[in-house]
Amino acid sequence: MSCSDLPGSSRRAGGRRSVRPRYLLAAVASVATLVVAGCSSGGGSAAGGNGKLTTITINAAFFGPVDVPLMYAQEKGFYAEQGLEVKFVTASSNTQLAAVLGGRAAPSLLDTYHDERQPLGRAITEQSLMNAVSMGRLNRTNESASARPEYLNEQGMIFGASYESAAVVPDGTPPVPVANRVTDYVPSARPGGRAPHAWLERHGEQKGERLSTIDLFGKGFALLASTKANGWATAAERLGVACYPLGGREWAEAYGVDDSGTVLVRPDGYVGWRCPAAAKDPAAALGGAMAAILGRA
Repeated sequence: MSCSDLPGSSRRAGGRRSVRPRYLLAAVASVATLVVAGCSSGGGSAAGGNGKLTTITINAAFFGPVDVPLMYAQEKGFYAEQGLEVKFVTASSNTQLAAVLGGRAAPSLLDTYHDERQPLGRAITEQSLMNAVSMGRLNRTNESASARPEYLNEQGMIFGASYESAAVVPDGTPPVPVANRVTDYVPSARPGGRAPHAWLERHGEQKGERLSTIDLFGKGFALLASTKANGWATAAERLGVACYPLGGREWAEAYGVDDSGTVLVRPDGYVGWRCPAAAKDPAAALGGAMAAILGRA
């Protein structure tokens, strides 16, 4: 795929998304799974005498605190003991699986899902417990307990989560310092972090309209580079990576690169690699980054 024109915005009017339904669906999936599993420590295996496992697929796109115990139950082998094979499917895991099945990535890429999501799941669970304690919902709390500052104020944990795995190529920069990692969010394009928002201006027939860098992600790997850095565009075309030549300085400042640098964003919207300045051989640099992320290095 050669350098692409800026696509249309995929956002809905108002830019808001429903929050409550996702937790409702996650809760329903949780209860349904535990009911099927029997929720008992005794009794025999649901697999019967033939040793076959019943497969259950849960859409974990609605991932929240309620899902974390289910994932730990899987990790500890509870479902297998009950004769169940539970699969959690998310947009990220779907993308990874498709890449492996399509031969574009090595099977080791699938291991990075646990490496990236498990620490975040644990952090979410710990925060939920501390919120419950502060609200007086557990016996150990007293009647004067009140909500902690982090309660319903978790921008840092939601948007500032940073992944560390073989599917992220570090650039040696430290994490952005914040006073509270749960409440405070500072946009950063450090590899492993969520690609930040920056406004872009359209040209041509749609001149004057704006869209966000966020609207460029989700369909595959995306390479962001300045219109002045033609070497990256050529390298991206050879590798079949969508390249977006961008003008202006707002996006470059938000992503920590100069006019000759580039940033590779993964299909899940997280930064996989960043080259802040020009590379002697753009094709080799980008190719090496792609190979590392896909487990082909």
